[in-house]
Amino acid sequence: MTLTSYKAASAGSVVVLVDPRNTSKMCSRCGTLIEKSLSDRVHNCTLCGLSMDRDWNAAINILRLGLQSVGTGSRGSPAL
Repeated sequence: MTLTSYKAASAGSVVVLVDPRNTSKMCSRCGTLIEKSLSDRVHNCTLCGLSMDRDWNAAINILRLGLQSVGTGSRGSPAL
């Protein structure tokens, strides 16, 4: 058990591990995979038109994957 997991458990929470693969390439609005280089700092979806910071887009995708893995997620956008 990691320290993070231990502290979360003692606070009544859990740590959910998710696979970060493609989270910065996947559009957080429509799910389309958009190829980009590491120097591309803005996610621009050619399908739905979403434009946002690449890391923010990845964070939304990681949140969604974590929620789905514990059975509380949906395909819709999280309320942020």
